[in-house]
Amino acid sequence: VPTFEWLGLTLTPVVSDWLARLEAGQGLPPLEPGVHELAYLAPQDDSAQPYYLHIPRSYSAKTPAPAIVYLHGYSPDLNKANWHLLPTGLTDLADARGYILIVPFARSNTDFQGIGETDVLHVLALAQQQLKIDPDRIFLVGYSMGGMGAYTIAAHAPDLWAGVVALCARADYYLWKGLDAE
Repeated sequence: VPTFEWLGLTLTPVVSDWLARLEAGQGLPPLEPGVHELAYLAPQDDSAQPYYLHIPRSYSAKTPAPAIVYLHGYSPDLNKANWHLLPTGLTDLADARGYILIVPFARSNTDFQGIGETDVLHVLALAQQQLKIDPDRIFLVGYSMGGMGAYTIAAHAPDLWAGVVALCARADYYLWKGLDAE
């Protein structure tokens, strides 16, 4: 595979093409169906924050598609390079049903609280800019720690979600953290 140099970095042709488009003010090319690992610079601290987008084979930019925002569970080893925690078969199911799958990293093990919640909402907004998503068919799904985040985020922004699924979730943040709710 041929590579290219840019600012001392070795780039693949795809990355080189994307940089050329951005420098020319053309924006990024449309994303193809499949799983894409992307990142953005967080406005709060300029840190790079990764996220996944899975685009189903049936996706058409002409028709709004439903979406699932999936919040991962806790793992002590999570970091930006090691956070591949998609449940087996989730991308296959999303592909078969025509759902866009949005998976934020949300700074690892934040319980999707505070900055983690902010990151989830930011990634959803980015996905809505990149893809044609039906705002009336966005579902929030979380497993374990992600289920707790699903409870919290749904309570803070109930108008965003067509439905919420919390799997194996703890529901009481104060009890879990041993804090006084007062």
